[in-house]
Amino acid sequence: MLAPDRERQELEKALRQHERRVERINDEIRELKNERGVHTTLLSLGGDEKLLGLLDRLRGDEDMAREALEGRGSFFEQHGVELPAGLQRVTGASTNDGIELRGVFCDDAGRDYEVVWNSRTGFDVDHPAVRDKASLNPDVVYKAERTQTSTDFWIIGTGFSGNGYVDLSIFMEPGRTVPWSQLGRTTADGNGYFKYFRRVPYLGGHDPQTRSPAFVGRDVTVDKPGLEEVPSYYWWPRL
Repeated sequence: MLAPDRERQELEKALRQHERRVERINDEIRELKNERGVHTTLLSLGGDEKLLGLLDRLRGDEDMAREALEGRGSFFEQHGVELPAGLQRVTGASTNDGIELRGVFCDDAGRDYEVVWNSRTGFDVDHPAVRDKASLNPDVVYKAERTQTSTDFWIIGTGFSGNGYVDLSIFMEPGRTVPWSQLGRTTADGNGYFKYFRRVPYLGGHDPQTRSPAFVGRDVTVDKPGLEEVPSYYWWPRL
């Protein structure tokens, strides 16, 4: 049986892990809400039949096209088309590929997105935040199983680049004199998920509690890490 003080310490460590996990979940919820707003704006533009009809008229009417380029956002208002409230500005240009109108809007985190309409190619609803994978949110958790001689860990990652490389390491591993212990490289599946096995043989003596280790998975594609702290007592046998 553990001493009451030690029990309280282990309880507090476990609660801190849950607290950090709640914070990360809240961050993920905010990120999903931001992403939902982006897709909602794109759906409202691409599904507005009045807007689509007006844009079709621009293809063959040079005078109206010039009016659109000069009036930009107000052009649509004058023709009875209500653009989404989040659309901050509309720019226009005449290019070798035809007339091009660009609408810029942003999510709640302040990141800019862009939707493009071209008189020859139509809508392009791609945007920089998708092309540079800024919406990725790598996350690492673990499962631990004790044996007589070791703790067996499964390091589990989600939210990584699909089919991308992940570099794994342990920060501040007990029993080491260096801050980083490299575990190797693994590959996430198409959904950005991986599972990696790590066996940690027990060290001698008792846990001095001088290190606060963490499993770290770095998404090589976007150079973005996910991490999860782990109690140092897993490196020592049970008392």
